[in-house]
Amino acid sequence: MGSMIKSGIGSKSLEFREISQSGIFKIHAHANCTESLKLLVEHDLRSVDYKEILARAYGSSRMALRFRNSLKGDSFYINGFGIDEFSEYCTFSRRGELLQIGRDVPKNAYGVEDTVFVYKGYMPMILSVYSDRFAKLKGYRFDIDGDASPAIKEHTVLGIKNDGKLDEMFSILLRH
Repeated sequence: MGSMIKSGIGSKSLEFREISQSGIFKIHAHANCTESLKLLVEHDLRSVDYKEILARAYGSSRMALRFRNSLKGDSFYINGFGIDEFSEYCTFSRRGELLQIGRDVPKNAYGVEDTVFVYKGYMPMILSVYSDRFAKLKGYRFDIDGDASPAIKEHTVLGIKNDGKLDEMFSILLRH
C-alpha cells in the first residue's frame, strides 16, 4: 500500500494517498483550479505535468496498468497552460512526450490506451482519464484540455512532492 499525506483543515481531515508507488498523490476534493493549487501547497506538493503522468501510465507493466486504472474516470488540473504545438490525436513516448499521430507517427498504429486527444487553448490544463466504456466510444483514453475555465470543479487533485520548482500555474495565478 502507498504512503499518505494527512492534514486537518478546519474540522475535515484530508488524506492524499500515493498511487501504486508512483510518487504521485491523489485526493478526491472537487476543487477548482485555485483550490487545487492551495491544497497542494498546504501539503508540500506541486501539480504534476502531463509528461510525468503519461510516462507513468505508459506500457503494459503491472505498475503502469495499476497507475492508469487508478486514474480512470478522473479529471484533474495539471501544470501549465494550454498546448500550442499540438492539437487533435497524439500518442506518447516512454518519457511522456506527446507525438502527433499522422505527423510524427503513423495513423492507426496506436490503440485506445496509447491515444491522447489534445485541445489547443490557453487556460489551465486539465487531464481527463476516461473510463473503459467512454474511452472505447471516443477512441482515446486520455484527454488534455486547455480550453476549460479555471472555475470548473474537477473531481480529483493530484500532486507530486515539491522539488523546489515553483509551479508555473500557481505563480501565474498568484500574480493576478
